[in-house]
Amino acid sequence: MLDGTGLKLVVSDIDGCLSVDKGIPFDPSAMAALREHQDRAREGIGLPITLCSGRGQPYMEAIGQFLGVTEPMICEAGSMLFDPRDDSVTLNPLINDDHLEAMRELRDKLRRSFNGRNIRFEVGKEICLSINPFPFPMGSEELENAVAGLLQETMDLADGKLFNVTRSSCSVDVTPKGVDKASGIAMLSERIGVSPEDMVGIGDSYNDLSFLKAVGASACPENGVQLIKDLVKYVSPERHILGVLDIIAHYS
Repeated sequence: MLDGTGLKLVVSDIDGCLSVDKGIPFDPSAMAALREHQDRAREGIGLPITLCSGRGQPYMEAIGQFLGVTEPMICEAGSMLFDPRDDSVTLNPLINDDHLEAMRELRDKLRRSFNGRNIRFEVGKEICLSINPFPFPMGSEELENAVAGLLQETMDLADGKLFNVTRSSCSVDVTPKGVDKASGIAMLSERIGVSPEDMVGIGDSYNDLSFLKAVGASACPENGVQLIKDLVKYVSPERHILGVLDIIAHYS
């Protein structure tokens, strides 16, 4: 086991880490075990966990409430910080009115371009655009090819000077330039007074790359993509949430 001295907080992605992926039920016993860990962490036993995801604030609030998360959560791939302690939402300070207008224009442009195709724009988000090709089985070669193709199409349509375009295992995410999960980590650090060097990051896919580089310790479950496995300091032998539980134990 690595020395966890100085580490104060675990920051975990959701899809591919806590869950198998979008639309697939959570493992109830493993989620209960993670909640039990959170209860112990509040008593000073082990590292508390918070969340960092491309998901929207309402979804993350619900997951966080189930798990007993009390620290701020990074939502919409770094676009905002939700703090359950005072029920506040803070936009990333890098976002201004020009960014918001550019995102609206890009959303309309992408909708026109993808009209009539089996492509879904994820609802419930205020800033980040998440675009999903469907229907494809999770983890299938067909889904991988569809996401890779959609990523290239989106990059061709989005001005690289204005937008970040990244991907996960099942979607393409677009945020204003400079806004990513790493900038979300900076917001979290400032809010709670914990250095990124004292955080453990857990991610599994390409859009986790920036925040895993920003933290002091990084890890992924066994199902992580090879790019992430090559980057992180610890790769769990377990998949998904069982991997998250193993990583927490590893660094505790």
